[in-house]
Amino acid sequence: MIGFLFTILGIITAVTTWIIFKDNDLIRYSGLIVSFLFFVYGAYLKNKYMIKLKKEMNEKLEAAKKKREMEANKTA
Repeated sequence: MIGFLFTILGIITAVTTWIIFKDNDLIRYSGLIVSFLFFVYGAYLKNKYMIKLKKEMNEKLEAAKKKREMEANKTA
């Protein structure tokens, strides 16, 4: 969830920096660089969370598969 917040923060920073600082190019492009870093960090956190979630789901599927096999062996 925090990855999504960083991504949204990056987008908001980019838009507001581009709109507010029309005259000062240094601040404008510095803000865009910072927003890009927020965006990249948010994407990294989302990817890290999704890998963790996928690993947990695979473990649960393996446990359910073993349980079904054990029940099938008991009834057979």
